[in-house]
Amino acid sequence: MYVPIESVTTMPMTEIPAPDALKRAFLDGFGADDSLQLNFSLPVYALSLLELGNPGPIRPTALGWQFLTIDQTGVVVGEVSNEPDDPGGEIAITLTRGTAIDEAWKAYDAVKQHPEVLNEPIELRRLRISPLRIDAFWLKALPSDDVLGAGDRVYPFVAFDERLNSKLLSAPDFLTIVRELAAKAIVQEAPPHRV
Repeated sequence: MYVPIESVTTMPMTEIPAPDALKRAFLDGFGADDSLQLNFSLPVYALSLLELGNPGPIRPTALGWQFLTIDQTGVVVGEVSNEPDDPGGEIAITLTRGTAIDEAWKAYDAVKQHPEVLNEPIELRRLRISPLRIDAFWLKALPSDDVLGAGDRVYPFVAFDERLNSKLLSAPDFLTIVRELAAKAIVQEAPPHRV
């Protein structure tokens, strides 16, 4: 069946160019040259339990960049940190394949085609809350800043709470749920009170 190009709608996603040094680190770690076709690259952010406990605006911490490509053996994701772990050291890079990466790829496709975001200009980012085992796509509403704002959306694709997993949520709804989960986690990790 022929579909005229005018009837195809795509998400107006603004791609943030990765810093040259981090892209070079990924290509070197992957053993590829500049001709390697990247399917996407996007910044990676994280939230801690402490940040979720603060009542003010949420500003996720920028960790680095994620690069995704497909080679002869399947999907490969490389993550490159923004800064070396040790002063004067080298920037860390990790390469990952497998089921978790396949799930991220499926989630990326779901986000790109989600009817609620097809006509909204966004920047796509990754968001992690490691203590809660949450991995998500952060759909940052424009204009761009580093605050998880009211106009943003979040699509968690790894989460152990039914209210989150594989659902497109407004940032306020997402934060309500993860703040509740963070509060429970903090209480469970607190040392016993001595009398």
